[in-house]
Amino acid sequence: MTDCCIIRDLLPLCDDDAISEESRKIIEEHLENCSECRAYYQGIHRIPHTFHQEGDRGSYRYSDVARALRHRAILTHAAEAAMLAVSAFCIIKTAANTKETDKSK
Repeated sequence: MTDCCIIRDLLPLCDDDAISEESRKIIEEHLENCSECRAYYQGIHRIPHTFHQEGDRGSYRYSDVARALRHRAILTHAAEAAMLAVSAFCIIKTAANTKETDKSK
């Protein structure tokens, strides 16, 4: 299983041609013999299709997909933080109004 973990870590580098020829041969040999890693490799090739934009050539680099995922996560967290801030403001404002109402009674 340790070999599989190492191979899976190297697969994106293999796609980006950022790996030595010797390492590429080891990866290809491992993929021929390991159905789990082969399925994993096919799975990571499906991810870029979710980021397909009109006019793209259809070739994606792992680093581009990773950047898109990070960007999406940042936007999601920013939206969550904004909603939390608005909710906190509303709660504080309601609590302050409640205290003022209680004092006037």
